[in-house]
Amino acid sequence: MTPDQYDLVIVGTGTAGMAAAEFAATLELRVAAVEHGRVGGTRVWSGGVPSNALRAAGRVARTVATAGSFGIDVPGATVDLDRVWARVRAIRDEIATADDDVARLGVLGVELLRGRAVLTGPNEVTVIHPDATDAEAGDAGSAEAGSTILQTRFVLLCTGSTPTVPAIDGLDGSTGATGSPPVYTSETFFDIEHPPSSIVVIGGGHTGVELAQACARLGVRVTLVEREDGLLAGEEPSLVALLTDVLRDDGVEVVLGTEAIAVRHDTHPPADRPDEAVVVTTRSAGAAAGTTGHRSEWRAGAVLLATGRRPDVSSLGLDELGVEVRPEGVVVDERSRTVFRSVYAVGDVASGGRHPGAATNAAALGAVHAVRDMFFPGRVTMPTLVPWCTFTDPELAHVGLTSDEAEARHGDDVDVWRLDLAHSDRARVEGSAVGALVVVTAKDRIVGAHLLAPSAGEVVHELAVAVDHGLKLADLADVVHVHPTISGIVGRLAAESVQERAQRYRWLVRRR
Repeated sequence: MTPDQYDLVIVGTGTAGMAAAEFAATLELRVAAVEHGRVGGTRVWSGGVPSNALRAAGRVARTVATAGSFGIDVPGATVDLDRVWARVRAIRDEIATADDDVARLGVLGVELLRGRAVLTGPNEVTVIHPDATDAEAGDAGSAEAGSTILQTRFVLLCTGSTPTVPAIDGLDGSTGATGSPPVYTSETFFDIEHPPSSIVVIGGGHTGVELAQACARLGVRVTLVEREDGLLAGEEPSLVALLTDVLRDDGVEVVLGTEAIAVRHDTHPPADRPDEAVVVTTRSAGAAAGTTGHRSEWRAGAVLLATGRRPDVSSLGLDELGVEVRPEGVVVDERSRTVFRSVYAVGDVASGGRHPGAATNAAALGAVHAVRDMFFPGRVTMPTLVPWCTFTDPELAHVGLTSDEAEARHGDDVDVWRLDLAHSDRARVEGSAVGALVVVTAKDRIVGAHLLAPSAGEVVHELAVAVDHGLKLADLADVVHVHPTISGIVGRLAAESVQERAQRYRWLVRRR
């Protein structure tokens, strides 16, 4: 069999892969895309689209439940979990159909190959098709009927990441929508036909916190277990503390400093709790070696694992080829190149999901930059400043350094500016004044900004520009913000910082 010749082979058709394919197609290159799963990737099927659809349902339920405080009574309102989950799936399917990435690839002239990609050389990708036998799959370099060999100038890896399954007694390393006990990850959670009335969420990162709050607002009894002493590691601590209180007010039982050690199915649950046949055993995370620590048991109808993600490098053949892979992902340089200049990797497969909540757009931008680096003169440096947002209610947006990170890097040159959301007219009239803006400066330049507020993900981009360009708060004070808006709190904090600094020069004021 004569290998097919391409300019670029893209492995993975999520957001990054599609962005790379669209850009490469405009350059009149011969491009192939390889996908072994569903075209569209995590964003459509198990990430931002379904999780935000569930969050929207939770927000509506919360609005109905609190409507009385606005003088509006909504008698007899109930939540039908089966219908909520069905709507989430319908939205997911509708977006997948509307986008129709398969058809779009065809229009672009990109050849889509179904199967598992194996790098069998720096310029060669072998595609093992779904109907290949185990024998054929075992000889990835052969030209048997179940495989196709692609010769290419460049390879772009965009395979993303998959949820991790922690080493907990009772878990066999695989999860799904069926089985006993019912244990789910974000890959299977939205496919549940009959959602449980109670759930234990293991992991207090972005996914765990978002889904815990959404479920609690829909009437699901939620226990959120996190081994660290606080949720959302890496976020601004003072804002995390505020958000933790919001979660508890929404009914989430937040259990900190505790790790899950076992999951089992109780064949004889209590008569008064027949739907809670799953038992999660936990112990205090700080237990000394050789001791059992304080142990507790939590009952629920199911378990959701939200314990992080790992790069999806399975079966790519990278080790055999000599491409270095670490736990956080494929090792690349500042141009997203591996040890082979013809093989690039972008997104979670190279970063390990270090930028939660922003992985989708960051990966897409990185993919476009990688294609530019491949086919245009000069060199392209990948963006390093990535804002992200945890889509709770209120949202928690993040860009740049936290106050702790800034002090560790810049020492006494750091100032931390804070303004509570209670100073926002927009937040107060809408009954959502819990939150704050924290801006971190070093030598007067903004190096980090963090906002807990409704629509914080919409506001953070102004702050991202400020961090990226090394602006001062005084620069933002000169921007006229529309009133009343949540973003107005940025202008107010900036103005207050200018006024505070002006106090140092009162002696210069002209009195007459």
